[in-house]
Amino acid sequence: MKGRKESADIYHLFMETSVQWCGNISFAQNAQGQHVAIKAVLDGSEELRILKYLYSQGVPRSMGDFHHVIPVLDVLACEGHWLVFMPRYGLTYLHKHRIAHGDIKADNILIDHFNADTYDLFNFYRRSLRLQGRVTYAFYDFDCSTMFPPSVPLEECRLPSQVSYNTLYNQVPGDTLQGEIDFNPFAFDVGMLGVMFCTEFQHMTRAVPMLAPLFDRMTTRDIPRRFKASEALQFFEEHVIPLTPQHVLSLAAPDLPFSRVPYDYHDRWKDLDPKFME
Repeated sequence: MKGRKESADIYHLFMETSVQWCGNISFAQNAQGQHVAIKAVLDGSEELRILKYLYSQGVPRSMGDFHHVIPVLDVLACEGHWLVFMPRYGLTYLHKHRIAHGDIKADNILIDHFNADTYDLFNFYRRSLRLQGRVTYAFYDFDCSTMFPPSVPLEECRLPSQVSYNTLYNQVPGDTLQGEIDFNPFAFDVGMLGVMFCTEFQHMTRAVPMLAPLFDRMTTRDIPRRFKASEALQFFEEHVIPLTPQHVLSLAAPDLPFSRVPYDYHDRWKDLDPKFME
């Protein structure tokens, strides 16, 4: 951590240059002119413990070392809280370090591109950057997260079922809706990511058929059969990307009807080729 004077300088710079809100994150520039994201975290919280651990892992020196989890640049004490500084920019990395995120949704993902507008859903320049593979995504916001001892196998980690209610009901799999007294938070993370993917992309299975088995294995109620984060990533890299038509990723790709049906009611296999389903 930095010395008192430098920490105070950064704090005042934050207060003078930060954008007031974007969820529970503020944006500012540090003393080097770099854009950063800042979050106030309660002293003694599990979130602070996780962020200090991520801070101890250092900042990636290249994209090859970046694991799509927001790195921590600095952690500064401030009136019963800690200001956590992160660059404005995955699940496998978090689970490798036995960190269950617990609140996976689009609102908890940062990217390394911004503009002056708070609402920029229709930023066509960002769309162009995405198509060129020049936008980087990273998980952040660990106030619903839990870190387990590194020696505990993922399959043996459990949390009380009430912990699964920390996020909105329509953003989670149904792992604790049958009266379960506890659940596996790492399988729950994969299920949440699968629900988010279904919400955003399940209408595209006709164009990208391999999304159907991927989403099924990420959200299945049969927890032992559910993909681990590493397995889902491997399936995506080995089966989805190689078989995805190039025109689907192009600006000229036709818009497909968006599905408002919940992930566990939507029939992702309905219009697929029978030969593919065999």
